[in-house]
Amino acid sequence: MIQYTVPADFKIGSLYKMKQLEEKYPDNKIREVFGNLSGSKWPSGHGFLKSQKYLENLTELKEYVNKALELGFDFNYTFNSSCLENKDIITEELEEILGFIGEIIEIGVKRITIASPALMIAVHKRYPDLLITASAITGINSVFRANEVKKIGASTIVLEEDITRDFKRLEGIKKYGGVDTEIIVNTKCTFNCVYRNFHYNSVSHDTSGLRKAFNYGGNCAKCRIEDPVSFIKSLWIRPEDIETYAKHGVDLFKLIGRERLSDINLLRMIEVYFSRSYEGNLIDLIFGFSTTQKHLYLDNKKLDGFLEKFLNEDFECLDACHPDHCDYCYQYLKKAMVEA
Repeated sequence: MIQYTVPADFKIGSLYKMKQLEEKYPDNKIREVFGNLSGSKWPSGHGFLKSQKYLENLTELKEYVNKALELGFDFNYTFNSSCLENKDIITEELEEILGFIGEIIEIGVKRITIASPALMIAVHKRYPDLLITASAITGINSVFRANEVKKIGASTIVLEEDITRDFKRLEGIKKYGGVDTEIIVNTKCTFNCVYRNFHYNSVSHDTSGLRKAFNYGGNCAKCRIEDPVSFIKSLWIRPEDIETYAKHGVDLFKLIGRERLSDINLLRMIEVYFSRSYEGNLIDLIFGFSTTQKHLYLDNKKLDGFLEKFLNEDFECLDACHPDHCDYCYQYLKKAMVEA
């Protein structure tokens, strides 16, 4: 059984459709839907989501959570800002955060995703039965780090994107980490991005949604347009490769995109991954069938076999990713790219 975690669009009708997809593809299970209130004062890993207005109070959230539980889906509340301005360690502010978390537990929330280790410690101490997921933002990329967050309360870890193709490390973390391992399948971040942590902090502090100065997301998009091989290097996982990852230590597969649900087709994404196959453009998968990301066509099926190098050779991209040394991704770009 392959398990998934998917964004909440907070529509009851979507929950029923997700249940129907489980029935259609019985080898798949949605363990949880994840998201957070638009109206909360506490940001998540995608900031305050000013551009996406979903549920804004606990009464509305309770109705959604109860229906999700009725249909067999847990709700995972995303409280994974990379920076809480020290509110996760200052007593008065921390008590306010813990009080809010107590309120979401009362309405049926069983899981929470956190990036701050300090907050994990406090939450686990106050609410030991609440299941904590360590966010990808926490940067879990080794057995040591996996064990450290387990000690402070995490029962699931979302693996850092840059180790997605390091199968030896994935297996080691699963074997020795002692926690459920979760991996993002449709990240659009560039490989080993120098801006990543600063991008996380930028959105954590962005209360206006305007981002008038440097736009990290726009910068990454510019890089991909100017150097399309960045799409091949990005740490996506195709539907065809899900079972390979499951065999190498991954327990849970995460579809992302909650900050742009108005521009993606979530249910289609879920079905494509449930079916384990997609005849079309890899860019569709990375951007969730967005209608605004069509400047490049990479034939998904032409990427069959791409993982073989990472599975069968002693190869680490962090050590060798330079065009003078390795042209593997460039060769697959030439193979998969379809001229307009």
